[in-house]
Amino acid sequence: MRDGLHAGEGISGPAARRVIRAAARATTFAGATINARTAQHLIANEDVMIYDNPQAFVLCHYKRAQALCHRDGVKDTPSLDHCVPGCGNIVCTDRQAAGLRDRADVLDKRAAHAPSRSATGYAPAPANCASWPAPTTAPGSSCRRPQREPRP
Repeated sequence: MRDGLHAGEGISGPAARRVIRAAARATTFAGATINARTAQHLIANEDVMIYDNPQAFVLCHYKRAQALCHRDGVKDTPSLDHCVPGCGNIVCTDRQAAGLRDRADVLDKRAAHAPSRSATGYAPAPANCASWPAPTTAPGSSCRRPQREPRP
């Protein structure tokens, strides 16, 4: 995180200021081997723990008191599969924001090809379906689905 900030990458989100402070205080990890006790101390220090959630395109600078992913407060780590957009622990890098925009573009393209409901309850037939042979897909539909070949 610190290297990205020094290289000019921006971050945003409710926890951005905390992450910038933590990155400024952090030392560069040189690949040292640590024992279990040292690992427990690192995990217990909430100021240095930043969790990556690539499916949600966000980072989590986890603080139990602000976590919306589990409201009971008994967990020591975030539930990344229950990430809530309005959470005060969220941080988003410029790279993640670009990835989120790319994902939104993909979903927009898919949505343009999804069937929609009309006033009659069925979508109008796509222009290219007139050439399809065989039975209709829904009552009143002019769009036909290709027939399967009978099995021998």
